[in-house]
Amino acid sequence: MQFFLSQKDRLTLGANGAYPNTLIEIDKEGSQKKHDVHEKVTRPWIRHYFYTQLLRELGSGDIIEARDRNLIDILKTTLPLAENSYAESSLSCWRIFIDTSFKTIETKWLSGQRKIFLKEKFSKAVEHIEIEPPFSNPQRSFLFLDENRFLRRLPKIPIKLFFSFSNNYLSELLEILKQSVLQNPHNRDVEHLMYLFYKGFNAIPELIEFAKNNNRSEYLEWIYWAEDDKRSLAEMRRSRNEFELAFYFYDSASLTPAEYKEIADWYLSESEFKFAYHFYYKAKEFEIAQDILQNIGIKEFSALAKMRHLINSSSELNENTIKNLFEQELETLQGFNRIRANESYQRIASSPSLQFDRETVENKYAFGELTEEEYLRLLAQLRDRRH
Repeated sequence: MQFFLSQKDRLTLGANGAYPNTLIEIDKEGSQKKHDVHEKVTRPWIRHYFYTQLLRELGSGDIIEARDRNLIDILKTTLPLAENSYAESSLSCWRIFIDTSFKTIETKWLSGQRKIFLKEKFSKAVEHIEIEPPFSNPQRSFLFLDENRFLRRLPKIPIKLFFSFSNNYLSELLEILKQSVLQNPHNRDVEHLMYLFYKGFNAIPELIEFAKNNNRSEYLEWIYWAEDDKRSLAEMRRSRNEFELAFYFYDSASLTPAEYKEIADWYLSESEFKFAYHFYYKAKEFEIAQDILQNIGIKEFSALAKMRHLINSSSELNENTIKNLFEQELETLQGFNRIRANESYQRIASSPSLQFDRETVENKYAFGELTEEEYLRLLAQLRDRRH
C-alpha cells in the first residue's frame, strides 16, 4: 500500500477490504509475527471498523447500506453454519445476550426447567451489550493497522446495530437464522438466539409458523413457554389427550367464561368429570357444576383438590380438609344457584302477563330455578290475571 494516501483514502480501502493485508500477532515476549487476513471470518470485522469511521466523517446513506451488508457477513461468522463448518456451535459471542434475556423457572407439576422471556432486560441488552469475534476465530486476538497506522484490536460491535437493519437486509438476516436452526437440530442456543431476533423484530407469529412447518414441536413448545402463552401450551397437551397437564395449563391461563365453558364441555365429552366440574365452576355454569359435583363424589373431588393445591402450596391435604372443602364448594354452588333462581323469579314476577305463562313457570320450577314458595306464588298470580 502507498504511504502517502490520505486518511479518507485509507478508510475507503479498509471498507472495501483492500487494507490491511496482514494482521499482527504479539507474543508474551513482545515479538511481532505477521499473518494473512482470513478473508471469510476476520475481514468482515476489520471492514466494520472502517465503515464506522467513514460514517463519522460522511454519514452517507450508501455507507449505512454497505455496513449493514457487512454485518450480515459478520453474523455468519458467529453461527454454526455449514459454510463455516459449524465452527461456532457454542455461540460464544452471543452468550451474555442470550443468558441475560431469559429467566429459568420450575413448575411443581411439570418436571424440568423452562425459560421465560424478560422484556426489560432484553431491551437493555440490545442497547448496551457489544459482541466480540467468537472463540472459534483463531485471529480474534490479533491486531491490525488503522487509517493512522496505529495497531488496533478487532472491533466490538453493538448488538443494537443488528436490530436496526433496513428491510433490504432483514429478510436475509432471518433466513440465515433459519438455516442455522435447521442445520443444527440439537443446538438449543441457536433456537434461543433466533427467538430473540424474531422477538426484536415483532415477528413471533412467523417464528411459530416456521416451527410448525418444520415439525419442530419441542421448539414450538419452548416458544410458547418463553411467551408465557399457557393457552397454546394447553392446546398442545389437549391434542395429545394429556388431560392432566392440559388442566394445569388451562387453569393458569387467563380465559373468558365462554372459553372455560368450551374447555369444560371438552372434558365432559371425554368423561373427565372432575376437570369438567372445575372449568364449569370457573365458567360460572353453577347448575351444571353442582350436578357434576354431586355425582363425582368425594374420591374424584379429592384428586382435583390435591391438583389445585399443588399449584399454590407444597403441603399435603388430609382427608378432613378435603371433606370440608367438598362441603363448602357444594354449599357455595347451592347458594349461587339460589341467587340465580331468585333473580329468575324476579324477572318473571315483574314481566307483563303476556311474556310468561303456566308452561314457563312449570319449566322453571322443574329445573330448580324456582323454590316451592315462588312457584305457588306465580301460579296464584296467573290465576288472578285470568279474572
